[in-house]
Amino acid sequence: MAVYECFFFSDGMIQYWENIAVRSGDHLVAALRKRLFEGEWTFAEAWLGEALVCRVDRSMRAYRHYAA
Repeated sequence: MAVYECFFFSDGMIQYWENIAVRSGDHLVAALRKRLFEGEWTFAEAWLGEALVCRVDRSMRAYRHYAA
């Protein structure tokens, strides 16, 4: 299980962050989407170390995985 540092943005600024532990990339996207739609943020990013792993955008209901 990996632990990702996740940032939630509004107006281009980090408004909230938390560490999220998940088993796979699909679980990571699901966790980010759930938190996005429960909160007031516009997008979220998940990082593993110095690498951006995933970005989820609320307005487009889209996500993008990055090579980790």
